[in-house]
Amino acid sequence: MLLQDGTLYPNDGGYVDNVRANASRYIAKQRDFSEEEAEKLRKKALATSNQTAKGLKTLGYDWDFDDFGTRLHA
Repeated sequence: MLLQDGTLYPNDGGYVDNVRANASRYIAKQRDFSEEEAEKLRKKALATSNQTAKGLKTLGYDWDFDDFGTRLHA
């Protein structure tokens, strides 16, 4: 995985899975979704725009995307 800041993370190092899990948890909390519903939305957003936040915007979801980005990498 290559982040916008140019940092490269191997897919098998666990970092990518952690970011995805954080994204799903954030979506679940913000929208009062089950974890399963949030994971489905995360995958749909990622498939829509190849970036979860951009995909969520494209799908019509609006929230604090700066906060979202910060929490993904926590």
